[in-house]
Amino acid sequence: MVIAGDFLPGNFMLLMGTAFKFDAVLSNLSTTINTMMDGAVPIARVSSLLNATTRRKVLLFGGQRRKRVLGEILNAPGGADFEMDDTAISFINVCYDRNKDRARHSPGGESPLDPAFQEQDPSALGPFTAILPQGTTTAVTGSLKGKKTLLMLLGRFMLPTDGIISYPDNLRVRFIHGEPMMLQGTVMDNLLFGNKKNHPEEEIITVASLCGLSKRLCLNPHTDIGDGGNKLSLTEKISVCVARALLSSVDLLLLAGTLDVLTFAHAEDILDLIGRWVHDRGMQCLSAESTGPNVLLKKKKTCVYVTNTKGLDAKADLVMKLVKLDDGADLRAKDEEIRQLKAKLAAIDPQANDSNRNNSREPITTPPVLNEHLISDYFDRYDINANGVIDSQTELEQLVTNIVFKIDLKIQNTTLVEVVAKRAETICDSPLTKESFKVWFENELLPWADPGY
Repeated sequence: MVIAGDFLPGNFMLLMGTAFKFDAVLSNLSTTINTMMDGAVPIARVSSLLNATTRRKVLLFGGQRRKRVLGEILNAPGGADFEMDDTAISFINVCYDRNKDRARHSPGGESPLDPAFQEQDPSALGPFTAILPQGTTTAVTGSLKGKKTLLMLLGRFMLPTDGIISYPDNLRVRFIHGEPMMLQGTVMDNLLFGNKKNHPEEEIITVASLCGLSKRLCLNPHTDIGDGGNKLSLTEKISVCVARALLSSVDLLLLAGTLDVLTFAHAEDILDLIGRWVHDRGMQCLSAESTGPNVLLKKKKTCVYVTNTKGLDAKADLVMKLVKLDDGADLRAKDEEIRQLKAKLAAIDPQANDSNRNNSREPITTPPVLNEHLISDYFDRYDINANGVIDSQTELEQLVTNIVFKIDLKIQNTTLVEVVAKRAETICDSPLTKESFKVWFENELLPWADPGY
């Protein structure tokens, strides 16, 4: 352009001088733009992590949601008569729909534009209402899908799309998948993980052995398990995970199909162990749990397990069966089944009739289930010294606690503790035989029971 005469030499020199003068500024500007573009990617990643759904956020949101839903129930017509047992595990109109859950976490909120979110999930769980008392084992069975989802909801790893699940916030929860999670390290490292109390290594190995861990690993607890436990069999992984949960002072143990991959005998042994753990409110072989407060003052232990193995549900105190009632015929059949069960109960115990129970306020008499066989069985089981008498406070506490639990005797814990402690003062000088224990139980404990028993 300069040669052709279209651009004057003076203007060209002025342009070049200006360019050289601002060269550093233009270069820095280009560098700054490139740096900002490079930093945009990690900033976006950090932002997504900070905004991601975490367990803490889920628990916080769930707590706020439970208060809101409970408030709506209480403010509804007739809500003033609603009473919820704060000590039990309560499912109130619980429903979980995967599509609604996706809608809740989508950018569009509760009503996204995607029509797929509006379709009902064919495998939706609920709605249902149930009460699980603490201090029990419950088997979740049935042909419907959603059994493991129910445990995920119970463990508060997910939130129901409708209704609420309520239980005391101070419960320590452990969830074990069908494919257990193992940590890098040794068998002992995995058994120690999550322990709230310091247990001696000998006691830790005892618990692992009771859970069915192989003798090879019990004798060599510092064996490296490999990446993700690939040096262990699935049975050994499950034994380690169940033992780890029992060692961690857990209060609510959730087994999501864990026992179905074991042999029937092994699964039964673990359920028997869990049953004793529930009844004793801890592992008696652990000195940190067998000493301290009276067993009646300890937090109750609860286990809920999912199983598809026929016969394992018989080990549970309660069975929650997920079935689909397709029509009125199914409902009538279920009503007839309930009516027959009530009739059988009334034939065994006339006091089970609702009208008799509401009107009768007479002193309690010996329940039919408190028979000689029950007394003899539990007496022999908790006669630690095997001398035919109960002559220590520990024996008396364990015997009374388990019989009260077995016959579901409704009596306040403080009263029970006082009555047992009073008899324990003279237990060494005046031991109890089977006959005298039965008389003492009937005369000193039963009168304090709920008259509606």
